[in-house]
Amino acid sequence: MDSITHIFLGASIGQAVANKKTNHKAAILGALASSAPDFDVFVQSSQHPLWTFTIHRSITHSLLFIPFGALLVFMLAMLLFKSLREDWRIYLWVCLLAYGSHCLLDSCTSYGTELFWPFANTRVSWDIIPIVEPVFTIFLIVGFSFSWRKAMAKPAIIGLVAALVYLGFCAEQHQRALTAETQLIQSREQIATEIRVMPAFANIYQWNGLYVSHARIYSDVIKTPLFGKAYAVNGFSMPQFSVEQLPHALQNPEFLNAAQVLLWFSQSYVSVAQDHPFTIVDMRYLNKSSPLTAMWGLSLLTQQSENFILRVSRVLIDPDEIEANH
Repeated sequence: MDSITHIFLGASIGQAVANKKTNHKAAILGALASSAPDFDVFVQSSQHPLWTFTIHRSITHSLLFIPFGALLVFMLAMLLFKSLREDWRIYLWVCLLAYGSHCLLDSCTSYGTELFWPFANTRVSWDIIPIVEPVFTIFLIVGFSFSWRKAMAKPAIIGLVAALVYLGFCAEQHQRALTAETQLIQSREQIATEIRVMPAFANIYQWNGLYVSHARIYSDVIKTPLFGKAYAVNGFSMPQFSVEQLPHALQNPEFLNAAQVLLWFSQSYVSVAQDHPFTIVDMRYLNKSSPLTAMWGLSLLTQQSENFILRVSRVLIDPDEIEANH
């Protein structure tokens, strides 16, 4: 989720746990604890083109790390602000719950979180809610605002409950979209090895349907109107990329390693977007207006015969790589 949502979620949790005396301090500490997992974005590497994809939402977002991350925030707060020490038990709970809320909420999005690190590096993506969802955030902001003004826990609790109910509504919308996509696959008389539906940006009434069949990735638009039956709109398909398909002339070790990372990060929803320069893209995040573009892709550039350069950037997809769905 976006940073603003995490801030108000953590602040609301702090207010819900605190009493009248500690309401404001708990809100501030909750906001900080809920933001802390994303500090991994400050760990950078100029040597690895996909470093951000590798490190973000990994260790700091895992279930195992939640107690350690929360304790780090708590200890730092106790060290810097002596006024917090008297009610330290409340603030410890605030840090633990707010930090944990960040990891679980991020797993509800499509971006993926290594929730079970170090036991598994699978990226958990429940695809329930968009990375930016204004309605969910507004419930939190309203509850937080009244709670802050009156130094009471009740408004924050109401805001949290409303946001949780709305998250349940998002889950229902996801199930409706998944059912519509499954019916579309059956109507095409195909067998899908993987199926996903992901919400559009800030929109739980339109979903990006993806599935793999016969080494092709099919992308459709699923509509889930509030009143009316969910339905699918035919989209397009592209060949699914695998490193075995890479031409021998392009089998540079650095590119192969980066391609493996992109395959892992995108959960194998990767396709070839261009041949010159050779470019592969994450099919989960596409701008489906004309011309079709991918939010990010990996390009193998060559300046000389043995001088390879990798670039990660937004990619324009070659129309020749696209085949309309029927």
